[in-house]
Amino acid sequence: LEGLSTAYESEIDLILKDCASKISKFRDKLEERKVVEQEQKAVDDLAKQHDKERAEAMKEFETYKVKALKDYQALQKTNEAQAKELEQIKNEFRARMDAFSETVKKLEGAGGSQIEELKKKHQKEIEDHVRDANNRYNE
Repeated sequence: LEGLSTAYESEIDLILKDCASKISKFRDKLEERKVVEQEQKAVDDLAKQHDKERAEAMKEFETYKVKALKDYQALQKTNEAQAKELEQIKNEFRARMDAFSETVKKLEGAGGSQIEELKKKHQKEIEDHVRDANNRYNE
């Protein structure tokens, strides 16, 4: 009877040890699962934050693109206006030069001293005109 009792006790001890090891393994796996879930939650949170920041950055970029396009168009219009003004000034200058040349030719036949005076007067007019044009362009 005592042998049977010892056999039952040793079998019960084996069963208890087996249960303890299974419970320990189950606890370890449960702990691993909790760690994995925490890590997954952290990854999900970071992904949400990244998506939010990316959306904000794209919105800012689109705003910048619209502003840059408007600025470019405004500068282009200004440039075109200045080019037209410059062309107009060049045409006026050519017309005045032609008129001056014609007057010089007429006066060359009339007398030399008047030509020199007209050349000086014309030179002063050209300098004044160039100075005015440069001032307008620099503004």
